[in-house]
Amino acid sequence: MIKNLKERGWTNEDINKAFKIIQSSDKSDVRPFMNKVVYWTALVITVVGNILISVVLVLFLLTLNKLPLYIIIATVALVFGLLFNLILNDIENIDPRHRIIAGVFIPAIALINIYIIAVLTNEMQIALAIENPHSPALVSVIYAIAFATPYVISSYRKK
Repeated sequence: MIKNLKERGWTNEDINKAFKIIQSSDKSDVRPFMNKVVYWTALVITVVGNILISVVLVLFLLTLNKLPLYIIIATVALVFGLLFNLILNDIENIDPRHRIIAGVFIPAIALINIYIIAVLTNEMQIALAIENPHSPALVSVIYAIAFATPYVISSYRKK
């Protein structure tokens, strides 16, 4: 590439200046702002997505028991965790502190949310005279672990 530029009459100074412009870390003032907007939007979407998923899981909590339920919960959480991890990894120039916040905050919100839904579903089952109780702690821990797994694995691979 440098050879082609020299053949076209570029001087070494021009080539070095062009490479410095291309490699400059301060490409634009808009990029860092947009990365923050994308980051916070991704966090909000993930929280809302977790709430929607937990509402859908009510049907499974009402009808399924033990292993089939836990497999479905883990699969849904894993897929959603992969999506969240993909979004988080595609955001450029986000400082590591924000990645850690997202890696802790979102699974914690998911854990709390799924726990509340499992408790409410157990109470709904009592009201409907359905005997299919679940441990809210176990359901929420399975969801949170499966959701956080893609993030933990990708963070481990980067190090």
